Amino acid sequence: MMAGEDPRQLRDQASKAMLDGDFKKAAKAFEQLLELTPNDLKSKARYAENLQRLGKTTEAIGVYEQVAKRYAAEGFLVQAIAVAKIVLRIDPNQKEIEARLTEWSQERSGGAPIGGTSETTSDDGGGLLPATTPLFQDLNADEIKDLSGTFELKSYKAAEALCHEGDPGDSLFVIASGSARAVTVDALGRPTPLGHLKAGDFFGEYAFLSQVPRNASVIAEEDTQAVTIGRDKLMALLERHPRMKAMLEEYYKLRVLARILSINPIFRYVPYEVREKLAVRFSSAHYEAGQTIIREGDKKADTFYIIRVGRVVVTMHPPGSSAAVKLSDLEVGDFFGEVALITNRPRTATVTALTPVEAMVLTKDAFDSIALEYPVVRQVVENFQKRRVKETIEVLTGKSKSEAGQAGLL
Repeated sequence: MMAGEDPRQLRDQASKAMLDGDFKKAAKAFEQLLELTPNDLKSKARYAENLQRLGKTTEAIGVYEQVAKRYAAEGFLVQAIAVAKIVLRIDPNQKEIEARLTEWSQERSGGAPIGGTSETTSDDGGGLLPATTPLFQDLNADEIKDLSGTFELKSYKAAEALCHEGDPGDSLFVIASGSARAVTVDALGRPTPLGHLKAGDFFGEYAFLSQVPRNASVIAEEDTQAVTIGRDKLMALLERHPRMKAMLEEYYKLRVLARILSINPIFRYVPYEVREKLAVRFSSAHYEAGQTIIREGDKKADTFYIIRVGRVVVTMHPPGSSAAVKLSDLEVGDFFGEVALITNRPRTATVTALTPVEAMVLTKDAFDSIALEYPVVRQVVENFQKRRVKETIEVLTGKSKSEAGQAGLL
């Protein structure tokens, strides 16, 4: 079999293209894949999702319906229900699939509507794993059936918490049906939405991989079912499937970046549902304690930074002085280098790492594309830049009452 006809390679190409936002390329890879593996329902469901992102709603619904009916025919009712709910979320007027959903829900729950219990259940078949979960697309039917026998399925009522911020991060969640929202609380105690989760989405990888408490709460928006996967079982699974581990780590990276964007005063104005898409436009950089990140006078000033981990100090030389003056300390969520985004001037201050620093880096070209789509971002940057000019002048002239704010003309 030629490399271009290898289903695994085509599946990888399609998944990577979707993560990169290149949905046309993903569609082509999915179409080639499904010609070779027409019974691969997980990939077919992903293909439908990709069609939806391309704006081909009618085609997407048709493919989703095929997947739902096939899953039901094979006895995988939770998958069928999850896919049917996706169809109805796209178009609530799909009467046939609505009737099928009612039928499958009653069959799955012994005659009661799905989601009517908060008890944990187990399953001895493949019916617990959602069809659209990208994590499981490398697993064959036997592997899924074997794994799902060890998973737990729990139902939650609307407004019930699936997990709370601060809980131990000893498991991964996968939404089997329904939907939920992730929220956190910012430094001022305000609820901050982080994202929306639908059937097939997973969460909890941040706490799981970092081995820290959960950094957000997840609340059911409707009657919802979720699969939980314990640490030991998941670690064994990741060891057997390196690509699955790589995908989990990629989602981890994107969601960490999206969370930082949510608390940043510039990007918090961007709708939360697109923050993960914006996060992919940032690159990352590491700096050791004492290392200079940007230097006053540098003419190459075409990057903007958001601190993900660590602290930095901002200094500059007043006109005619050889001694540097401290303007401020910056920490997680703070930003610098914004002047580079709106002017072509050299750097006007030096930023030095006080601790090891992980920074998110955005180029001027990437910023311009974001600001074109979300003009409020440029407006907020310009407002912050004006405020920093004023605060810098106050610090340099000794009129500032405090150097603790976000001062500095960078």
